[in-house]
Amino acid sequence: MEPSSSVPRARRRPSRRGYAASTARFTAPAPPVCTPIVQSVCRVRSTIRSVPAPKKYPDELRTRAVRLVFDTRRARGNSYGVIAEVATRLGIGDQSLRSWVRQAEIHGESTGTPMSAERRITELTREVQQLRRSNEILKAASAFFARELDPRPSS
Repeated sequence: MEPSSSVPRARRRPSRRGYAASTARFTAPAPPVCTPIVQSVCRVRSTIRSVPAPKKYPDELRTRAVRLVFDTRRARGNSYGVIAEVATRLGIGDQSLRSWVRQAEIHGESTGTPMSAERRITELTREVQQLRRSNEILKAASAFFARELDPRPSS
């Protein structure tokens, strides 16, 4: 049977060669061949632990830079562009200084009170609580002895 001329024919797909040629520029290159030698080198590299990089900036420079950022913010009244300005003035990376300032804000150094002052405040708070407890004990003891020494007869 021959197909009738009134029935439309289905569209033909492009040949495989034409399809592959049209998509060749969008495909990733083939992965390298893993020979046993390459695999052994890869295993050795993965077992070697890398040595951590030394700190690029000394601690004194970090604390000085953070303190300078806080002082500049206080003097200006706003914090816009302070980190970038201080970083360029000291020759430090913006992101490094920004992370140091963020750490200092988290640890409470942005309030201006050093950690030793905060420790002193907590010690004094404990001492006040202890003195209040001992004061209540002394009040109760004095009331007890006052009742014993009272010359009036108790009913």
